[in-house]
Amino acid sequence: MAQLPLFSIIIPTYNYAIEVPRAITSVLDQTGNDWELIVVNDGSTDNTLEVLEDLKKNNSFIVSNQKNSGPAATRNKGISLSSGKYLIFLDADDEMSEDALQHFREAIKKQPEVGVFIGGHDSIYPSGKIKQHLPKLKVSTNVEILKAYLIDKSLAISNGPTAMRRDIFSNYLYPEKLRCTEDIPVFAYAISNFKIAIISRSLARIHKHDDSLRHDTELAQEVGLNLVDEIFSNGRIPNECHKLKSEYSSLRLLSLFRTLALAGKTHLAQENYKKAIRIYPKSILNLSYLRKFLKSYF
Repeated sequence: MAQLPLFSIIIPTYNYAIEVPRAITSVLDQTGNDWELIVVNDGSTDNTLEVLEDLKKNNSFIVSNQKNSGPAATRNKGISLSSGKYLIFLDADDEMSEDALQHFREAIKKQPEVGVFIGGHDSIYPSGKIKQHLPKLKVSTNVEILKAYLIDKSLAISNGPTAMRRDIFSNYLYPEKLRCTEDIPVFAYAISNFKIAIISRSLARIHKHDDSLRHDTELAQEVGLNLVDEIFSNGRIPNECHKLKSEYSSLRLLSLFRTLALAGKTHLAQENYKKAIRIYPKSILNLSYLRKFLKSYF
């Protein structure tokens, strides 16, 4: 019987016909034979399917086509098709760094008990500017780690340079009711329930662009506090972590305030700011948001 792969690299794609070959090639160029590549085409309406079929002529990887179901469902489809011990999700417009899998192998060999390996990445901007982001971890308890990720933003976790052990997904998959930010509750669940380790190297190149779903104001309103409820659902994260809920709720509302203010939806933005302060009064000490709020009246 063939040995199961150590890694399953899953690339969800929707209308990225131009970019997805770069992502696929970055995986095919990795060393070793202990990995599999799965590309899930989420009902693309461009020529993504033709591009994938052309790439498969000379390369071995799995392609799955489905009707458009959204990013969470696409990731979950990839999970169902995978067989690796560790899952790596790579966005279709990004790429793995050279020898990324080798760095993961070395880290796994040193710490086989770890469930989540978090590496760094290089942000590539349209201007050509490159900025390196290496993760840091100065805390150790579940609450501190979750706070560092969700609230303090001192622990950066991204798709591409992160490998999660398969059993993380035994009891929790990507929430398909969220049309964006579906990775946040999964990362929150993983780091609060499993041991994590940092790999202080850039393991992926993440290409920044302005048409991200995260900048869609209507979508931002739709997600709203649903993301908070998803993260803090009963039984999903350790009980001691629930004390972070009010502060994170306030932070999400402040973020929504900023998004709406930039979109010119001043009154709605102001309402979200006031709600953020009611939920977590200490948020008023965030002077950057306070100044934006006061400025919105003039």
